Amino acid sequence: MNTANAPAPGAVRVGHARCSTDEQDVVVLTEQLPALGAPQDLIYIDRGFSGTIPSGASL
Repeated sequence: MNTANAPAPGAVRVGHARCSTDEQDVVVLTEQLPALGAPQDLIYIDRGFSGTIPSGASL
């Protein structure tokens, strides 16, 4: 891991995958997040679409 991107001592990394178009693949995004230090149980997926009416709460 690049030490420039290392979390501060005691910090927790959280992953956030957002797909705003049909062309984006949430599976590919979520597979990349653990390699960046986000634990699998702290990866959140937002399948919202830009420019549409919101269908609920988001992050």
